Amino acid sequence: MRDYWPIAAILFFLITGFVVYTGRPTCSDGIMNQGEEGVDCGGPCPPCIIDPLKECESLSEPDRGECGYNKAVSAVDENICSMIENSWWRENCYSKIAEKTSNPMLCGILGEQLAKDSCIKKIAVDAKNTGYCALINSTADKDTCYYRIGIENNNLDSCGMIGEESGRLRCTALVLRNHSVCKDITSDRARDYCLLMLLVRDPVEQVCLEIQDDSVRGECYLNYAAIKADERYCANSGARYGECVDQVDKALEKLSQLNEQFKSLNDTVRVTPI
Repeated sequence: MRDYWPIAAILFFLITGFVVYTGRPTCSDGIMNQGEEGVDCGGPCPPCIIDPLKECESLSEPDRGECGYNKAVSAVDENICSMIENSWWRENCYSKIAEKTSNPMLCGILGEQLAKDSCIKKIAVDAKNTGYCALINSTADKDTCYYRIGIENNNLDSCGMIGEESGRLRCTALVLRNHSVCKDITSDRARDYCLLMLLVRDPVEQVCLEIQDDSVRGECYLNYAAIKADERYCANSGARYGECVDQVDKALEKLSQLNEQFKSLNDTVRVTPI
């Protein structure tokens, strides 16, 4: 048995030496075995740590905060927002990134509930997403969110989600262009306002005739006269007669300009027959 000991020792040395040699790469082993490219250098450099706000450090507030805001918005990176010391710019940063990424969850980072609700409402309306409106805490802001999506996209379902009755009926009336829906509103003031709003979408004199309040009816006729570019309707505008006449004159002037542009366009594209 003793005769084999030297041989075993030699084999052990050779095996362990090889493992140590190959298992611990160095910069002088001549082997690119640590991710190197082109030269045996002990491996690639670790990623450089870059401060995204380094260029802003020399500035004083509030310019430094604005600089950080611009960096974050340009990179669309909410992580940079967290590095901004100025609270006003930091909150605006989160709000803008939330808007750009259509991510209402980022609005939750904002401090004031009013700011959170405003942030979510902006995203919801832009995305036409009533599901986002449901995330709003304020009942009034939530209804406004549903209302805007409803009238801006002719979305009756969104109108139906409005909790406050007059707002729900006004939204429905505007989408359907139906002034009879306004009549279902119990509040006189809210009913008149519904009809006044409807005139833009359904410009018929009957809308103005159904308004109870004299001043609101006068405003309705002022708008109607301007829409029709007809001064005769100003007689029903009450105390706003002079303003009504001015609006009609402006409407007529605008029509004249459009007619001239149309005439000029026709002259330009007219083809002389051969």
